[in-house]
Amino acid sequence: MEDLVKFAVDTASTIGASYSEARFQRNEGIRLVFKNGTPDPAGFTKKSGIAVRVLVNGALGFACTNTLTKERIRATVESAYRTAKESGRLVKIPIRMAGRTESRARWSAKEKLPLADVSVEERLSLLSEAERSLADTPTSMKLVARLLDLSSETEEKVFANSEGALVFGTVPRTSFFVLLTGASDKGTIQRWNNQGESGGWEVVKQWNLPKIALDEAKTMAEILEKGKKPPSGEVDMVLGSEIVGIICHESCGHPQRSRPNPRTRSSTGRRVLHQTRHAWLPSRLRTRHNSR
Repeated sequence: MEDLVKFAVDTASTIGASYSEARFQRNEGIRLVFKNGTPDPAGFTKKSGIAVRVLVNGALGFACTNTLTKERIRATVESAYRTAKESGRLVKIPIRMAGRTESRARWSAKEKLPLADVSVEERLSLLSEAERSLADTPTSMKLVARLLDLSSETEEKVFANSEGALVFGTVPRTSFFVLLTGASDKGTIQRWNNQGESGGWEVVKQWNLPKIALDEAKTMAEILEKGKKPPSGEVDMVLGSEIVGIICHESCGHPQRSRPNPRTRSSTGRRVLHQTRHAWLPSRLRTRHNSR
C-alpha cells in the first residue's frame, strides 16, 4: 500500500496543501469464544483504510476512507483540503510544524511463535482446557455463567508525509477475557479478568489461561464464603478508582455528550450532575448504600 499513501500525499501537494500526511492501516484477526462450555462460531476480521491530514492556511483538515482506489483517495484528500481551507478562516494562531522529518524506517513487535502459524484447532484446544479447569471450582459456589474469549490480530501501518518520511510498522496483539458469574446460598458474584500483550503466541502460553480462569473462580467462592454483609442505612464510602471511573463515564460522561432523557440516568448521576454543575465527579462521595 506504499503507492497509495504516496499518491495521497502527492495529490494534497498538487492541490495546494503546505503539508500533508497519509496513513494506511490494515487489521486482520480471529476471535474465539466459549459460552458456558459451548464454542461460538469463529470470528474472522479484516479491515483497512487510509487517513489523510493536510495543512492549509495554518489550519488542519482530516478525512479518511476504507475504499482503497485512487479515485476515492483523491476525493478523500480533496475533502480534507476543503475542511482545512474553511477552518483557516477561524484560526487566530496558524499551525506550524516543528521541522522537516525525512525518517525512513521499518519496525515491528517480534513474534517468537507467529500468530499466523497457530491453527484454529490449537486455539480451541487451549480454550477448552481453560473451560475444563473450572470443574475444580470449590463446591461451595456454583458457576451459573461462563464466558471465555481469546482474540488475536495483526496491525500493519504505512505512514508517509510531504517532507519525505516513510515508515512501516507491524504489531501483533493477543488478548484473553474471562467473565464468570457464581452463586451460593450467600448470594451472587461476578468477576472478570483481562490479559493483553503485543507479541506472538508465546505470550498466550506464558499467561497459563487454565490457571487464570480457575484462580478467578476460587477467589469468587472465597469472597462469597467469607464476605460480610454490608451495613444498612446511610454510610460514608471511599470509592476505588475503577468504581469512580465507571460512575463518571456512565452517569456524567454520557449525559453531557448529548441531550439525554433524564429518566435514563441513575439517581446518583442525576444528583451529581445537579450538585457539581457538570464538573468532574470527586473521588469521595456521600451516598446511600444500595444492596442491589
